[in-house]
Formats: sequence, structure tokens, C-alpha cells
Amino acid sequence: MTFECPVIGVEPSSAMLSIAMSQDAPNVEWKQGEAERIPLQDEAVDLVFMSQVFHHLDRPGQALREINRVLTPAGYLAIRNGTRVHNKDLAWLRLFPGARENEDERTPSQEELKESVCAGSFELTSQQTIHQLFAASNDEYFEKISQRGLSALIMIGDEAFQNGLQRFQNWVKAQPRSQPVYEPVDLFIFRKK
Repeated sequence: MTFECPVIGVEPSSAMLSIAMSQDAPNVEWKQGEAERIPLQDEAVDLVFMSQVFHHLDRPGQALREINRVLTPAGYLAIRNGTRVHNKDLAWLRLFPGARENEDERTPSQEELKESVCAGSFELTSQQTIHQLFAASNDEYFEKISQRGLSALIMIGDEAFQNGLQRFQNWVKAQPRSQPVYEPVDLFIFRKK
């Protein structure tokens, strides 16, 4: 582990939890739970890190109250999440119109996310857009998207997926093959009030 500190991972899906537990991560303890009911005692952790989770929350207010409960008084909440402003920057999303519609509906704007979190017991300390490496090449980019592992692609029908995949394949063929693919994602850091 980079920081050599204990980590508690919370995952609602038993299938995903099983995969996570099979990894060699000696400093990580896994628990089954969800953001709205975190299986930890009050003031148990200094940092809650949510990666690409916020837009999936059914009850964000309840999740934020739970996060507040498990954080120490000087605790932080880090949210790494896509926001609506960047949807247009995702090449694959432009080529799957149904997925783009779904993402535009469910992905918060930067302001909506900040307002939602700050309405609770948090204050924003920093915000930045990170351009993360998504694939080492356009060939790998196509391979990842063709696996249909992204929730926006799972939500569209099979025919829409196949049509979009054909468009995406044609787009990838016109790109430099070994060019790495970076995608924007926002990182928000909040401090518990």
C-alpha cells in the first residue's frame, strides 16, 4: 500500500466483494455494506474515499449523514466522480447516444455535487479535474469498451450497444494506434464541519 495504513473497503455487491477479497492487499479489510448503512462504528475513520460512486447513490443525503457519522471530527471526504461537464469529452460516450443520454441524466454537474455535499456537514476544501490514464493505446481503449463493463453501456439495449460499438471501432481505426487515452474525472475534497 502506498501509505501503509489500514484501509476498510465497503462494497454492497457480494460478487464484487468476493473478487476484492481474492486480491493480495494485506492492509485492506473488506466489509459488505452500502453508503447509506456503513458497517463501522461512529468516528471510526479519518478519510472516506468514494470513487465513481456518487452518481449511483439512491439516497445521497442519507449516505452523507452516514459518512459524517463514521468520520472522526477532523475527517475528510474525497469524491472522485465524473461530472456532466466532461461527458462531451469522452470519445466512447459520443458514439453511444443512448448511453450519453443516461449519463447526462444521472451524472451530477460539478455545482450539484458540491451543493449536495455542502448541504450536509461538509465544506469544500479543494476541487480539481484530473486527466487519468484510461487505456495505454486506442486498441486497449476499444477492448475495454467492448467488454461493456461501464454502467452507461450496461443500461442500453443490445442493438444500441452493437451499433455504437461499430461506430466506436471505426473511430478507433482512424486514431493513432499507440496513443494513450486519458479521460477527465473530478476530484472533490471536503472537510467535516
